[in-house]
Parts: sequence; C-alpha cells; structure tokens
Amino acid sequence: MSKTCCAYMLVFLMDIWLPANALNCAVEDIVTSKLPTVHQLLVPKEYDKNRSLGYPVIYILSSEKLSDNKRNKIYDTFDNMISKGVIEPVIVVVVEVENTVIGDTKNIVLSQYKVIQEAINCVDKHYNSRSQPDGRLLIGGLVSTVFGLTHPELFKGIVTLNFPGLFSQNQWDEELVSRSIARYVEQSVRIPLFIIAGKDIEDSYPDHQLHHSQTEDVTNNIQAVQLYQQLHKANVFQKKFSKYNDVPANPAELRILYGSPTKNAWINGIEESLKFFFDYKKRPLAPPLYDPSIFQAANKGQVLTNQLSGETSLKQTPIKLSYKVYLPYAYNGNSDIKYPVLYLLHGSAGNETSWNEFWPILDTMIEQERIPPVVAIAPITGNSYWIDSKKYGPIESIVIQKLIPEVDAKYRTISQKSGRGIVGFSMGGYGALRYSLVYPKLFSSAVLLSPAIQHDDAPITSGAVTRGAFGEPFSLSKWNTLNYPVALRSYLSQKHRVPIYLITGDDDWNHISEKDDLPKDAHRYNMEVQAVTLQQQLTQCAEQEKAHCIPSQVQLSILNGGHDLDVWAVGFQQGIQFMFANGLSRSF
Repeated sequence: MSKTCCAYMLVFLMDIWLPANALNCAVEDIVTSKLPTVHQLLVPKEYDKNRSLGYPVIYILSSEKLSDNKRNKIYDTFDNMISKGVIEPVIVVVVEVENTVIGDTKNIVLSQYKVIQEAINCVDKHYNSRSQPDGRLLIGGLVSTVFGLTHPELFKGIVTLNFPGLFSQNQWDEELVSRSIARYVEQSVRIPLFIIAGKDIEDSYPDHQLHHSQTEDVTNNIQAVQLYQQLHKANVFQKKFSKYNDVPANPAELRILYGSPTKNAWINGIEESLKFFFDYKKRPLAPPLYDPSIFQAANKGQVLTNQLSGETSLKQTPIKLSYKVYLPYAYNGNSDIKYPVLYLLHGSAGNETSWNEFWPILDTMIEQERIPPVVAIAPITGNSYWIDSKKYGPIESIVIQKLIPEVDAKYRTISQKSGRGIVGFSMGGYGALRYSLVYPKLFSSAVLLSPAIQHDDAPITSGAVTRGAFGEPFSLSKWNTLNYPVALRSYLSQKHRVPIYLITGDDDWNHISEKDDLPKDAHRYNMEVQAVTLQQQLTQCAEQEKAHCIPSQVQLSILNGGHDLDVWAVGFQQGIQFMFANGLSRSF
C-alpha cells in the first residue's frame, strides 16, 4: 500500500493503484472520460496522524503526466529542504491531468478545477492536514493560477510555473487571466504570488543542439511579466497614490531562471518559492522597505578613501580617480589570506557616499557567515555611465587598465577572474553589464541592480541622452556603438561566460501612476520588459555558434518596488550570494 521514497512515504490515491479495500480518493471526471487523472500523495517519514498543528499541504498540478525523472526530482527537492530544516514537514499532493488529447481549453479548465477541489476535500478528510487556507500552497501553470485567483480563500499563496513543456498550458489565455484578476479584485482576500519562468538546459540544449526556438522562450517570459503587470495595474487594494510613488499592488515576486548542468531551473524555482512562502509570515503585504536597523553587525569593516592617478592607453589628459575601499573586519595585509574583491559601480551623480548604506549589509552578511569576507572597491565618477567619454574622461580605460592592477598590488586580493565580481545600480548597472560583456576574462560574475539599459534607442528623457556621457549633444552613433547589443555579439562568440544576477523594481519609470503623460511608445522602455529582453539576449547563442552553444547562467528577479534602495538592498544580498554560488572564489 505504501513504499519509502527518501524521507517520504508515497501513497497512490487512485483505486487502480490500491487494493479494492484501500482508501479511494479517485476523482470522477465530469467532463470527459478521455481525461485521466492520477493523484500521488507523499507524507513525511515521521508523519504523525495526531500531530496537533497538522501538516501544511503542497498541491502540485501538472497538465501532463510527469516522467519518473521529473517526479523524483520533486520528491528529492522536498526531502532535502525538510531534512535541512529549510521548510517544515509537509504533505505533498501531485495531481497529474493529461490533456494532450483535448482541444477544448474551457473544458480542460473546468475539469481541472474539479480535480483540485476534490483533491483538497480528500486530503482534509483522510489525512492530518492543516485544513485552513494558511496551510495550503498551490503550484502549477495557467489553470492553477486562474483557480487560485478565483478561489483565494482556499490558499496561502500561488506558485506559477511557466516553463515550456512543464506544468504550463499549451496556450496562454490572456482573456481568462484578465477575467480571473477582475474577479480577484472584487473579493476581499489577498494572497501572494510567486511567478517563475525560464527554461532548462536539458530542455533547450540536448547534446548542445537547440531544438526549440528562442522566440518560444521570449513568449513564456513575457507572459510571466504580463501576469505580474496585470496584478499590479489592477490596484487590488483600491488605494489612492501620488504620481511617481510605488503602486500599492498585490504582493508578488517574479523570477526568470535558466537551468544549469547541475540543477533544473524549475527545481530551483520551486525551492525559492517554498523559501518565500515558508518565511512569508515574517513578510508584510506591502513591499519591503530598506531597514538599516537590521544591519547592525558587532564587527565592522574599515572604509578608506584612496586616490588613483595616471594615464591610460588613450593618451588623454591625465585624471585623478577617487575610490572607496571596504576592508572586512580582521583584514590583515600581512597575512597569507587572499580575499575575493567586489567592484561597485554607483548610479547617476555618484559620490563618496553612494555605497554608505551597503557597507553595513556587507558587515552583517559576513558576520552571519552568509558570505565569506570580501574586499570591496567603489570608484567615484559622477555621471560617466562608466565609459570613455569627452566629458568625463577615459573612465572605462582607467578602471580596467589602472584601478584593477593597483587594487591587486595594494591589497590581499585573489588577482584573477575567479576572485573578482562586479556590482552596479542604475547607471552603474549599465557599466557592470558592459564590463561583463567586454571583459569576460576579468570578472567571475555580476550583479545588476535596476540597470539603466535600453535594448534599442535611448529615451529622450534618459540620463544616457541628457547627462553627456554619450556626447553633448547626444550622439546616436556613439550610443549605438557602445550599447550592449554590440558588445553582446562578441561576447557570445567567445567561450567565457559571466553568470549574472539581475533585479529590478516594477514601478521604475513606466508604471501605472505615470500613464497620463507617457509617450505612446512607452511600453518599449518598461523596465520589466527591458530586463526580460536583456536576459533573453544573454542566454541566446550566436547564429554561427548554435551547434556548440555555451548557455549563460542568468537569474532575473522583479519585485514590487521602485528605482531605490528598497529593491537594491534585497538584490545586493541575493546577488552576492548568487555570485559565490556561481563562480566567485572564497577567501584562501
């Protein structure tokens, strides 16, 4: 009747799997006999039917029959997270509904509504489940999202997985989603959504051969963005807000992930979503605000100011460059320890205070052993956009040719690619992206915090046009030469890859509060769309390289927030941890 599966006992709930006298929770299909359904229920190894609190239940709805490999990866994920104490013991219900023979999307939706509801009733009747809404989490594709939005009173939250060939429906019914959000707004219950999209290497590059189009990937990612945007534009709390202020939107997070040879993107997405929801009781419904009081380490690093001077190969007028140096607590320049170094690029009008709020974050992360001790270097360049320009001087050349060698000579750094990471916010995000693409042999990984990027023409109101880095008056030819798509072509044709963590707020420049005076083509400059476009560009392959594609490791997060520290503080912490998980060396 049951068998051991890692730390779980696996129970099949259909009478076709169990003896006749066993528990029967089969779902009667009210639509068509051609729609087979299988439930699989997993309970923790230490399952106690008399546990006073009951167990949370994770409902996973798949629109296709999962392979044994995919199913086992789900089991292993829950097993590992429970054994490590990341989440508490849970009951997992996997519901598989094969719809490949059905062409009527409406009937599929109606039937799967029935499947989910019956599964909930069955589990709450026969198992020690936590039968209140805060004890249920729904994971799946389009149908799960629609069902959760129309029945928010049943769940703690929804995880939307939008991957080709996994959980997602064969077609995206935008009207269905819009109607569901409209019904959701009419109700009083608000639940968070964790939206995940992307693709896996094993799905996209089997034997290094592409077999589905990059257009399909873009479509899935844009669909995820559209869902996220609709939730925010609906103004579900029906509150007034001032122009340019953050929209009081439904709590949600959006991440677009690409898998690695060692971990599937959708497994990573499930892990991140579980962390999000099992920690959600500590999270407010409003977007998190930067709170300096939580970054109060007992052991603080030292921050110095240095001056760099000299000429570059461009033979322009020599310039002086000030830069801040963060040395971790107990740093000893005479020891044999060598430290990884982070290069920090500020945003517009940057000065010596630009990274002041980030030093306590580094202190705290090091003290809590979330990251190893690091050295950080923050050059100060004003509105330079981190490129060589007539107005600001040869900034790019002096950073690459002079600053990096000086830092490696003065401090105990790991003086090679594996020991360097680069981080930038806003304008500095543009610079961090450019340096990653143009100098991939210098940096192991990068973090882009709301990067001031545009895939095509720069908006006439943007700093790229008005600040003078690309010429005064603005030079379209210089912009086209230095914008990232040009650098990307060379980057993709060589073998070095720089893993990139990308985060942006959804209320950045183009959002609902500005809709009365945005230009007609404003959607082209939307930061969510720009972020998705960048990620897609980074993970594609050059035409001539498709037969031997080297995919890039890129993670994208979109949060409810603006172009400010509320988003950047979160991204800084998550991004640095991403760096150490994807190539940045630890101290040695």
